[in-house]
Amino acid sequence: MKPRHEIVLVYSADLVDKWLYNKEKIDGLETAIDPPLPMLLFWKTLEEIDQEGLPLYPESLRKILGD
Repeated sequence: MKPRHEIVLVYSADLVDKWLYNKEKIDGLETAIDPPLPMLLFWKTLEEIDQEGLPLYPESLRKILGD
């Protein structure tokens, strides 16, 4: 496997559609690729991420989120 570079940009933002914050799951669609990729999105707290052993990328995001 060839070494590759990865650039991650992290922005603070608020959703225009506030009702999305109350949804447990959100159906998404990644349209920047062909064919488009359907996705199921979930809100997770840092505690849930840790408890479930999920990865968090970039690793520095935990500090940015105020852990």
